[in-house]
Amino acid sequence: MIDIIKLSKDVRIFRLGKRLTQTELGTKVGVSKQYIYKLEKGKQPISATMLNKIYAALDLDLHVAKFKI
Repeated sequence: MIDIIKLSKDVRIFRLGKRLTQTELGTKVGVSKQYIYKLEKGKQPISATMLNKIYAALDLDLHVAKFKI
């Protein structure tokens, strides 16, 4: 089972690896910079659908990403 809370916190690591700002990532997936900020801090609940959109915007595969750390 994929740990959605852990993966949402890992968004920051992957985002920085792609050299994207929170604003740029938010624009790619249709959410605000504040949403991305809260998500990365673990303060924003996330749906599997949104997590999938974010990982797609970062050119990542959720099945591979869950084994990253």
